[in-house]
Amino acid sequence: MANSPDGKPIPNDDQQSQQPASVSAAQQSAQTNSGKDTSTIHWPTFRGVFFGITAVVTVAGLFYVGVHWLEERIDKTVERKLSDESILRKIAAQSRPALLFDANESITADMGAGSLVKNITITDREKDGWPIHILIDFTRHMNSPPILSALNETARVLPSRAKGFAWKFDVDQIVMHNSDSNNWIFRLELAP
Repeated sequence: MANSPDGKPIPNDDQQSQQPASVSAAQQSAQTNSGKDTSTIHWPTFRGVFFGITAVVTVAGLFYVGVHWLEERIDKTVERKLSDESILRKIAAQSRPALLFDANESITADMGAGSLVKNITITDREKDGWPIHILIDFTRHMNSPPILSALNETARVLPSRAKGFAWKFDVDQIVMHNSDSNNWIFRLELAP
């Protein structure tokens, strides 16, 4: 600090900011607390919170995108598999196996039940060849009665158990069948 020619000190910026000695400590602390600028942001804390929230949102977004991509991939794979005819045949053979056979005891179409049938025998016929009693022997035990229906003819078929794994079917015509045809077809379905 420089002194003036008359011996009085010249106040400078440092002296103006100093508090007079007569101010008490409580007043000084009140003035310093009220003198703080509360509108300033503590930038390191703000950056930490901002980057933390950004990281959480980014991870959640990546998780959502990943799950969505995986679901679409699975849906496309399942759709592709279900449009494949060989896969559909396998599903049908496992869920509801069936077969078609004619009046000559020949299997004309196998839809999964052919491996379960040991033998098909028509034990009794009418004069024109219409089957009255059909015996079907299976390779394993069937808990519920197989479903036998006459195609292209109206007939009632009643199942009953026979020896071993075999089932006997009594075929009663409801409407007189066409006697000109010996090409009668029957459908055998196995209930799961």
